[in-house]
Amino acid sequence: MGISTVAGWETAYATPTSMIPFTTETISQTFDRLESQSLTGSAARQPSLQGPEAVKGDTNHELDTNNYGDLIKSVFGAEAGGVYTITDDQVPEYRWIEFEKDVERWRYGASKTNKIVISGSAGNLVMISFGHIVRTRARTGTAFAAISPATQNRIRFQDAQFRLADQGDAIGAGDILGISSFEFTFDRAHKDDDRDSVSKQYIIEPIPNDFLMTSLKIGFPRYNDSNKHVIDWREQNTPLMADLILSATGGSFKIELPNLRADEGFEPNIGGPGVIPWDGTLHAHASEAGNPMYVGHAAKITIA
Repeated sequence: MGISTVAGWETAYATPTSMIPFTTETISQTFDRLESQSLTGSAARQPSLQGPEAVKGDTNHELDTNNYGDLIKSVFGAEAGGVYTITDDQVPEYRWIEFEKDVERWRYGASKTNKIVISGSAGNLVMISFGHIVRTRARTGTAFAAISPATQNRIRFQDAQFRLADQGDAIGAGDILGISSFEFTFDRAHKDDDRDSVSKQYIIEPIPNDFLMTSLKIGFPRYNDSNKHVIDWREQNTPLMADLILSATGGSFKIELPNLRADEGFEPNIGGPGVIPWDGTLHAHASEAGNPMYVGHAAKITIA
């Protein structure tokens, strides 16, 4: 998987300048079908016409501390010294993506990356996926660029530390919780189906069409005394904050969420005679003055 940065939504293909490790991809091209409703004396419908195209999908990766900063910035919007922060306006970041598929090279561009999902579960590697919206797709016999990915400092779930606390004071060692899974989602809610008489076959540049959506789903292996207080926080609508520190050989990856509400799930329902695993989702909001973690947007990522 190769990536090149370009100037705008309608910018032509550029040769990849970085190679990104990935596990799977689902970027696909589809066409609207314009069905005929004409009556011609036959029960068979006349052939449909091909309408405008849509190209979008996800790329999935094993998270490491070296290879994904550029794509994270293309969604969050700002980066300084390894700290990625969210901008309110649309992010003017455009890329061409290219895959070596042995038979041909498949090129997608220009593209905008609109969604990040970072997830992990006990006994596995931590994963990251990106959602891409693309203007068009092309196939070529031209050789893939001679580039290599950076070293992969991959992250295991067992190297994660999760803390969840109310906003009474700074988060600390006493706020560590043992979780069995997590899924952090950040979505810019792009509108990706508008067309006009100039773009014709292609969608016009996607831009945000709703509030940004930031959430964190966590799972507990067992309902016990160490995590039962999360139910109190849900019942009382307590303002919360959380951080997730993912350590790797030679680096670290930290997600900070300064203003959360435990507003979905967190009901340890009985499923049979065994232990009771349970989960729930916290939704993130912009932090306010006096927040002990930081004042600003709903999330921050630091890669060190």
